[in-house]
Amino acid sequence: MAIPRSQTIDLVLENLHNTGQPRLLLFSMNSNGGRGSDIVPNHWTLLTFDFEAGQWIHYNSNLPRDGTSNRYMDDAMQLHTDIYYMFLNFVCSVDCGIHVYHVMERLAKNEEIEETITMKEVRQYKANMISQFIKDFVVV
Repeated sequence: MAIPRSQTIDLVLENLHNTGQPRLLLFSMNSNGGRGSDIVPNHWTLLTFDFEAGQWIHYNSNLPRDGTSNRYMDDAMQLHTDIYYMFLNFVCSVDCGIHVYHVMERLAKNEEIEETITMKEVRQYKANMISQFIKDFVVV
């Protein structure tokens, strides 16, 4: 018997609570915005659970157009229904994966998440990531 996703998440939270609680759970989500299974997922968002606040937060860098639903939030709500929405007013680009990684890093370091990020900052962040990958590369 398959367990629905929302119950699975509840079981994970319950087990974590009983075994020693982390500060955050991070779920990076690659979503197609509820467009059906024939559409390849093309947008990254981040769903988090903050144990201290007891709150689910969904971070998204793609603001829905006026009069349209927030399809990526709808996808996140398949995991949990009581979610606080946090729009990331980051530069309009195809760098949603970089935005998610940036937010994850800030959260892990317990640093404040900026309200905006420029294209120059996105490029610098990418350069830093590539530099780190190269520096950590080990030849076997």
